[in-house]
Amino acid sequence: MGEKILKSVNSFLNVCDRFGYKAYLKIILTAMQMKFTPVHFLLVFMVTGSNLSAQTIKGKLLDSATGNAVPFANVYFNASFRGTTSDGNGLFSLDVSEFYGQEIVISCVGYEPLTIKEYKFTKFYEIYLKPQVVMLEELVIEPDDMPRQDKLEVFIKEFIGDSPQAKQCTINNLDELRLVYFKSTSTLEGYSDKPLRIHNRALGYRIKYFLEEFKKSEKHFGYRGNSLFEENITLNRRELRRVERKRKSVYYGSRMHFFRALWSGQLKHEKFIVMNRDDWSELSATEIVQTDSEDQNIKYLLPVAPLRIIYKEEHSNIDFEGDEKVLFTKNGYFNPNHLRWEGVMARHRIGDLLPYGYWPEGRQTESVFPE
Repeated sequence: MGEKILKSVNSFLNVCDRFGYKAYLKIILTAMQMKFTPVHFLLVFMVTGSNLSAQTIKGKLLDSATGNAVPFANVYFNASFRGTTSDGNGLFSLDVSEFYGQEIVISCVGYEPLTIKEYKFTKFYEIYLKPQVVMLEELVIEPDDMPRQDKLEVFIKEFIGDSPQAKQCTINNLDELRLVYFKSTSTLEGYSDKPLRIHNRALGYRIKYFLEEFKKSEKHFGYRGNSLFEENITLNRRELRRVERKRKSVYYGSRMHFFRALWSGQLKHEKFIVMNRDDWSELSATEIVQTDSEDQNIKYLLPVAPLRIIYKEEHSNIDFEGDEKVLFTKNGYFNPNHLRWEGVMARHRIGDLLPYGYWPEGRQTESVFPE
């Protein structure tokens, strides 16, 4: 095949990633480069087909109180396109080939969300979900005299954000959102039994956000939850070009961009500078990254010092909570539990959120330029 066709197939891999076909297309591309005959193609798929299908975890979801099957639960990778639902018998099957190493999230109305941190392809999982019994509104023991509209304004500004992208976001089921204001602590808290349905017109995504907790006080702010993305397939070619420009502007300099650059050792190439805030010395990727000894798909950001991240003229800070090293993967996923952010990166909200399956158009996803 001609070089132009090979290049087209290679760029098409990113699109196929979200539909789970990327591994097969890589085989086709390699075979084309090696000038395989049809017989060779058949042998390749006979040998590799079972391996590809093996990159799937299977299991059954059960109610921990009754032992009954839990149907129609969401099983997915956080902030990605990749997810599935359990069937009427609680059975599920999830392809993990493109997101291996990331935590799997299980969410279902009426149950506490569950995260699977480690999994094996060869094991069938029986997973017990705990019923959700205590709701925020039932715990209120003081008057809540803050008007609903005022609560919503605070929530949308802090949760969705106030960036140009955020201003083009709408939450289609705000009636599902529970918000309670505690006057004694000047704290607004919230949650939702059902996923919030967010439409981001600027970035061309529809998002299911499973909000577990939202807190906003005078001194502190935070929210916790998981998201599942859906591409807006109704966009025409002109609209796609527009949203791609917006996506690029959000991507460059983001936390996702930083961790991808860190993974591949491309900090300088991607215009990042990492400084040790204790002595203001510059740090290289090799000084702050450790590769997992058993799994090359996983790396760790080491808590060597509080960090300053500089992207062009934008400054952000990372502080480590404790001595835990932070897991991250090549697509930009990182475990947020032991990190505290300040600066430009900390101001990014749901309105600026991109799925881990996103790569800027024309970028090679697995290129490495060692520093």
